[in-house]
Amino acid sequence: MYIKRNKAGEIEQLSRVATGDCQERIDVDAPELDVFLEREDSESGGKLAQSDLGLVRVIEDLVDVLIERNLISFTDFPQAARDKLMTRQSLRQQRNSVALLGERDEEDAI
Repeated sequence: MYIKRNKAGEIEQLSRVATGDCQERIDVDAPELDVFLEREDSESGGKLAQSDLGLVRVIEDLVDVLIERNLISFTDFPQAARDKLMTRQSLRQQRNSVALLGERDEEDAI
């Protein structure tokens, strides 16, 4: 492994091969490499988790479109997948109905 350090001497970039930026060789068992990798995981983990949530919604919408167009049947999915889809749909409907109730309260106050 090869690394590039910042001015404070901390690892800021990692490469499997020597590059123009990553010239310093480091042992894969080096503790400071573990620290760098853990920091990178925690920083990118939040972005990845947020991206996963958005992708879940895209997949749900895709499933709905495929079912509406009769390209796939709800019963084609395994039972575990059907249960998850139904739970998500139910939760979304509850959330939407709560939002609508809140909007009515605001309209009544006007």
